[in-house]
Amino acid sequence: NGGLYVKLGQHVAQLDYLVPAPYTRTLAALFECNVASEWDAVASTIADDLGAHPDELFDGFERTPIASASLAQVHRATERGSGRPLAVKVQHAWLRETCAADMVAVSAAVSFAKWLFPDDFTLQWLVDEMRTLLPQELDFEHEAANAAHCRAFFSADGPGADLAAHVVVPEVVQPLTSKRVLTMSFEEGVSVTDRAAIERRGLAVSSVVELLSETFMAMVFRGAFVHADPHPGNVLVRPAPRGASDQPQLV
Repeated sequence: NGGLYVKLGQHVAQLDYLVPAPYTRTLAALFECNVASEWDAVASTIADDLGAHPDELFDGFERTPIASASLAQVHRATERGSGRPLAVKVQHAWLRETCAADMVAVSAAVSFAKWLFPDDFTLQWLVDEMRTLLPQELDFEHEAANAAHCRAFFSADGPGADLAAHVVVPEVVQPLTSKRVLTMSFEEGVSVTDRAAIERRGLAVSSVVELLSETFMAMVFRGAFVHADPHPGNVLVRPAPRGASDQPQLV
């Protein structure tokens, strides 16, 4: 059914301390391998929000998305004039119309499960949280502001300056960003949970774990502003540039 149901599945996939491994392993596919919107719907959303067809806004725009998640899908594109590679996140066209009804259906199902198993079913908090936060997640301008805040935190003169060479937050391209379209610099990387891919790039898993811990502790204790959706599709790792290729860099 997409949308909200994928979001719920993503949450359950991360509950590996509660849910048996066969379930979390299977549901992990929901982090990036979901049914994609058709190209005509993608182009229509971009045209409605940004005022022109993607072929007019970019020097190149790949029709096939590189990933599709619960709320949106991501396409590779090329910035007009500079040739810089971009990642364009486009919200699924049907999402706003279906989310309200889906929220009612999920709430009813969770309430029924809680009534059946009052002592064992403890996921009501998840529905309550999604009811509050989903409208914010559907506003990509809100996400762009969060990305800018996080990017400033890890800049050379920010509170996380000591990690500036090891943490990269994609740069938002504001003229090509709206409530349903988020355009960013394209950043390479592999999932932070893909141990084999990390080792193939010559990185020590222990170094990645240490950097990941330092990064989130910096946000918690120095910034009070924390990346609150660190699932495997949202945190990437790659070798650091400039002669330190045996050291990791987080995206």
